[in-house]
Amino acid sequence: MAAAADLAGHWLLIAMLEYDPAGRPHDGPLGPRPRGSLYYGRDGYMSVHLSGDQGYIGYTGTWRLSPDGGRVTHTVLVSSDPAWDGTDQHREVVLDGGRLVLVRRDTVGGRPFRAALTWDRDPR
Repeated sequence: MAAAADLAGHWLLIAMLEYDPAGRPHDGPLGPRPRGSLYYGRDGYMSVHLSGDQGYIGYTGTWRLSPDGGRVTHTVLVSSDPAWDGTDQHREVVLDGGRLVLVRRDTVGGRPFRAALTWDRDPR
């Protein structure tokens, strides 16, 4: 599992997929070529900026890793979607060297929902 020090730093988006209830992947809400950056500060602050052919998602706030390192919580302070302001966004964490996958599981309209964002550590 991940440690907070392993996540701290700048990450670049390489894939954003949503999965239907049968587990088949589809492009996420930003379309087939999303771009983005994620920053986890050692001080607990974070920001996410995502864009694509079909829109923009951005928010800033704080982050904390679960004691077992398997889940990160983003507490949203300001978002491009005001409905997210003041909410906690929970993500499963899979860290493999310089690759980070954040997985969101939820229920939407009574059906299971899963989205995965894959990030590479910024080499700079």
